[in-house]
Amino acid sequence: MEKTISRSLILRQLGAIRKVQNLQSPRSGRDVPNQYDLVCENGIAFQSYGTLIAVRMNGYLYLTDYHDYSKTTSKYCTGWTGWNTSERRRGLESGKFIRIVED
Repeated sequence: MEKTISRSLILRQLGAIRKVQNLQSPRSGRDVPNQYDLVCENGIAFQSYGTLIAVRMNGYLYLTDYHDYSKTTSKYCTGWTGWNTSERRRGLESGKFIRIVED
């Protein structure tokens, strides 16, 4: 049973952005360009190339359909969420994760 939430609602619930930081490469430890953590008042979001990919808030994982858009985005989403692409897809289908949909 798939669950959804609108993009505008999830952004309102996240609140103001407090800090933006690049993700770190697991191999080199260096900042990765175009891959960001957005630390917000009520949660944390993962953004890739300016696109919202995932949100952690109130004990839930929310994902956009872009979580597996490209090899790079999928790679960093796997690191950020702890779930690989097929696990994320199954989680969305089962309702374990919540799909963020465009308004």
